[in-house]
Formats: sequence, structure tokens, C-alpha cells
Amino acid sequence: MLEKSTSQVNDILLAYMAHWGLTHSAISIQSETFRHWSIHPCRWQVEVSRQLLERQLNLIMISGTGSGKTLTFWMPMLYETAITIVITPLKALGAQMAKESEECGFRAMNVTAELMGSCQHLVNVCMPCHCLIMLLLMKW
Repeated sequence: MLEKSTSQVNDILLAYMAHWGLTHSAISIQSETFRHWSIHPCRWQVEVSRQLLERQLNLIMISGTGSGKTLTFWMPMLYETAITIVITPLKALGAQMAKESEECGFRAMNVTAELMGSCQHLVNVCMPCHCLIMLLLMKW
């Protein structure tokens, strides 16, 4: 009997799922995340990403500091080109997430009040971009 490596098995499963139109399964999300970043995502990260890809409405994710929320925003971007909007309460956190997003190959823009004041047509500037992460500062 032939032995197959984990990557061969994943490739076979992905081909099977693609054949039957099952492109956003937990297995495919895990495999693509590992292939792209060499990271094994947690089950909750995969489930949130799957629901985002399936356009689940009113999705709220609550997770502690350092638990991997940013990866969860990135994972759906492996499958589609869109503008992802992340709202953050701190300028420093927005700047950090923008930097990390750029380092992982995504275009990112940290939108602050200062930037909004200097660019009245920000939406028109962003529309031609694909896989852009916009980080908005939310004041309480």
C-alpha cells in the first residue's frame, strides 16, 4: 500500500472539494492558511473565517489580546479580493495592524481623523484597490 504525505492528502482533499464546489470548508481554510503563512490556525479562527466567506450577517468575534484576531481577518483574503474594514479603538493598534498586514503581503491603510481631514475623497482612492485592509479609529 502506498503511503501519502499530509500535504498529498490535503491536495487530494482540496481537489475533491473543488470538484464538488466545497471551496470554503474548514479543511481548505486550514490548508491554505498553512500553505501561505506556515501557521496552523485554531478551530475558532477557521470557523470565523468560514462564516465571513459565507457572508454570515451580524458576525461578532470576541477574543483576548494576542489570541490571533488579526490572522482571522487575513484568512478570508486568501480567497477573495475585497476591502476589509477593521475598527480599532487605538491609533497605535491601527498602526501596528497596518504594518503587520503590509508585512504579510496585504495593502493596508490606517485611517485616522487626520487622514480623513486631508483626503475628502478617501473612498474614491480606495475603490481600485484589491485586498486592502482599512483600519479605522473608533472614539468612545
